[in-house]
Amino acid sequence: MIRAIIVDDERHCIEQLSYLLARHCAESVNLMGAFESVEEGAQAIRQLKPELIFLDVQIKGKTGFDLLEEFSEINFEVIFITAYEKYALLAFKFSAVDYLLKPVQREYLEKAVEKLQHKFLLRDTAKANVEALLFNMQSKSFKSRRLAIPNIKGFEMIEIDDIIYCEADNRYTDIFFKSKPKITSTRLLKEYEEQLSYYDFFRVHQSYLVSFKYVASYNSKAGIVKMTNDKEIDVSLRKRKEFNDWIEAH
Repeated sequence: MIRAIIVDDERHCIEQLSYLLARHCAESVNLMGAFESVEEGAQAIRQLKPELIFLDVQIKGKTGFDLLEEFSEINFEVIFITAYEKYALLAFKFSAVDYLLKPVQREYLEKAVEKLQHKFLLRDTAKANVEALLFNMQSKSFKSRRLAIPNIKGFEMIEIDDIIYCEADNRYTDIFFKSKPKITSTRLLKEYEEQLSYYDFFRVHQSYLVSFKYVASYNSKAGIVKMTNDKEIDVSLRKRKEFNDWIEAH
């Protein structure tokens, strides 16, 4: 949930936007209050620490930009609300997520909120990736059998010995386990290849990384490796000799 406030001096605009948020964005936006002056808005930002401000451009003889200038560091997102399209370019100079023309239209509001959610998701994903990296770098020194897997919510601790194989899914990786449902990681398969090769995993194909522990059989003529969960995976032509050597070495 995105914590948000409205700063606007027109009561009917506050009521309309509040209604749209409650009706169509209730699962993504938590509206904490509405304020009708620059001074009240600045005080609310300091006290409530919102993540998002729906900010009117003209507020009782002042502007939303006057409010922003109250802060040496702007650590919140802004969606400007304006009746004047000429203000749009100036709004974007303040790194506004978006601007909405009055009267606010439902579809444009939903698009603006969705854009902001995506921005927060990328921010949280980057943080989770760094946290997982730090854990995994430290654990590798002690040959830990656990791995931190970053996902869209943070990261999840898993047992490496429980991984059967990993499969690339565009810029994500699906990880399949012996004793639990698959999970989707926000990291590339190449990153898992680099880390899991330390634990007897082999990249048999552009899209697959397999654990030696769960290889049930290998048909070298057909170039197909069968895993213990009955999944059959093609071994790419350029990887077959190297995979044969890897199997023999084990």
